[in-house]
Order: sequence, then structure tokens, then C-alpha cells
Amino acid sequence: MIYERFTAYGLKYSQPVAVWLILVCLLLFLLLRIFSPDREAAV
Repeated sequence: MIYERFTAYGLKYSQPVAVWLILVCLLLFLLLRIFSPDREAAV
């Protein structure tokens, strides 16, 4: 989707898509870190 926007409209329209994808990935990473069981507790 980023490449499609970049080739069709340029950097101005592809940049928000990239930012949203990065934010979603960071949010998923943080949620997985919060809700995963602690490794120290399992030892």
C-alpha cells in the first residue's frame, strides 16, 4: 500500500500510511510485552 501510494501520488501521500503502520506495529509489540507471562516467574 505504501509503494502504491508513493508511485501514484508521491511521498506526501505515502508518508501517513507508513506512520500508521509503524504505530500499529509498536502498539502490538507493547501489548505483547505487557500481556506475555514473565520469564523470571516461570523459572
